[in-house]
Amino acid sequence: MEFSEVLITYMKELHMTAKELAELTELSPSIISRYRSGQRVPAADSPQLDAIVRVLGKRAKELEHPTLGKKVIRTAFEDVLNSKENAQLQLAPRLSALMSTLGITQAAMARGCGYDPSQLSRIRKGQRLPADVEHFIDAVATHISSNYTTTEDLQKLQSIMMVEGLESKASVKKAVATWLHANDASTVVVLEKPKKSEKKEKKKAEKAEKPAKPTKVEKLEVPKVETKAEPKPAAKKATTLSDEEQALERLLGLVDGFHLQQYLRRLSKSQNRQKVITKFMDRVTTSYRNLPEIRQGIIYFLQEIAKEPVPGPLYWEDDVTGGMGVMTAQQRSAMTAALIHVLQTQHSLCVAQPIAKDVIQILHAIELWLPLYMVGNMRSYRVIPGAKEDYRNLSIFTEDHILYGTSVSTKGDEVLAYRKNGATEISYAMEQFQKLIREGQPLVTVYRRNQRNDFHQYLMKYHELPGDTMAYRNTLPLATMGPDLLDQILRQNRVEEEDCERIRNFHKYVVAQLKKQVKNHSYTAIYPVITKQQFTTHPITLDLGGLFLGATVFYSYDEYEKHLEMTRAFEKEHNNFCCVELAQILYAHLGITWKEGQAAILSKDVSPANQLVISDPVIRKVIGSYLKKL
Repeated sequence: MEFSEVLITYMKELHMTAKELAELTELSPSIISRYRSGQRVPAADSPQLDAIVRVLGKRAKELEHPTLGKKVIRTAFEDVLNSKENAQLQLAPRLSALMSTLGITQAAMARGCGYDPSQLSRIRKGQRLPADVEHFIDAVATHISSNYTTTEDLQKLQSIMMVEGLESKASVKKAVATWLHANDASTVVVLEKPKKSEKKEKKKAEKAEKPAKPTKVEKLEVPKVETKAEPKPAAKKATTLSDEEQALERLLGLVDGFHLQQYLRRLSKSQNRQKVITKFMDRVTTSYRNLPEIRQGIIYFLQEIAKEPVPGPLYWEDDVTGGMGVMTAQQRSAMTAALIHVLQTQHSLCVAQPIAKDVIQILHAIELWLPLYMVGNMRSYRVIPGAKEDYRNLSIFTEDHILYGTSVSTKGDEVLAYRKNGATEISYAMEQFQKLIREGQPLVTVYRRNQRNDFHQYLMKYHELPGDTMAYRNTLPLATMGPDLLDQILRQNRVEEEDCERIRNFHKYVVAQLKKQVKNHSYTAIYPVITKQQFTTHPITLDLGGLFLGATVFYSYDEYEKHLEMTRAFEKEHNNFCCVELAQILYAHLGITWKEGQAAILSKDVSPANQLVISDPVIRKVIGSYLKKL
């Protein structure tokens, strides 16, 4: 992997643009551009690399990234830079040896390869590596194979490269390219350039007799070093996803890549918070007589609710008047900012959303509300739009205040809404709201860290229910790990004893649950198999998403391989346990658990760490079919 590839990967993962990186590192945009394109690389001990690591590490900390930090990022960069430096150390002397042995001048080589003489000089001295090493080596090999194929030249090439059988231009080109690519540090022998007198004598001898065949030189025997082979993950099945599954895949990708702090930062830039001068209780009733007024009124209403000293539940009937789906992007952004502010003041939110049974429409509605789900402390219900006449009225209320309106079945903007604090209206609205959600379907329930106990109680009941299970994880299943290996990893990470105890208890629980599951039902564990190179740039952590631990516990690669062996051994020992090993990481921060006939759980482990329980039957069905195709 190249330095540019690692840099681009980290910038994408941390949602950082080239302009931001240049400003924060105080490096010029042109330098950042060259680093990203691969035209230049910084030295491993340079201040430029220090600045890049510092900025990326700080961003990873801000986003609460589970695996990336300054140490991990620096190690990944240094690994690729050191390998590049090794290649540079070998390329420079070998290029110089070729030119000296064959008597090629700097100007001739530069002209033949299409490079500037000064640039070639720096490459030859080891001061710079070509921007495209492959192209440079190919150019050198082509030039030599086209212009240096006399018997004398071939003998010199055979001697310096320790090869035989250079009988055609193609074989010469291949041999030169292979030799320049080599990373071994074998001694380079430079043949001395013959004197003029020796050249004359040799020419006379060649005229007198036929040229002899080049002497065969034995190949250099390089001792084989036994290395542990990296796991070769199975290739992903070539399957075609339906339109519903593609829409689901898009939603899962949005959940996986969502960073709450980054979203709030962007939201604060786009929104100028309006200061509401009028107080909520100035008048008993406030009227809004058209759609724009009503939408602005909703924002005023939410801003006042957020100021209440005692947080409480907020109920929202997301009808056409106030619904996110019919707003412009600017209106939706303002509404989302106001709702997030309410949730951040510890209020809870319960939403009834009018969505038809069409899967793609439901997934789109979840996308619109995704930032709210990520903030958490909310639940939503899907109801059939227009099923009840009462539902077509706007109704947003708490236990003390209400904003409600007339039916929106009238033409244009001829609507009317009131903001009140009357107990009668609130009581009627609550009665209608409860009736709606009873007739509807629970859609999404969100659990955050402050609801950890509630989630654990739900999880215990969930695991007790019968049914086959499929689970995707970006790491190996914790339940297949032995306790000794777990203790070793905890010691290696210096985890505090209190957290160690929680992790051990959680481990015992998931092991018992998995063994109980596979007695009567199947369990399919879907996970990517990580190569050592992938592991360097993205270290793997233990699967502790359900604990809301707030800290990450890393594997070493040896520990990861041991756990992988344990998982495969567990599969052999239990007939109902099946492993599906993927060739790539589908979702880096998202786990998916699906149980037949039950809710599906999306476990996000970072920024923010939360659990989304999807109860809607049509969405559960699509999730099941999607996982089966992995």
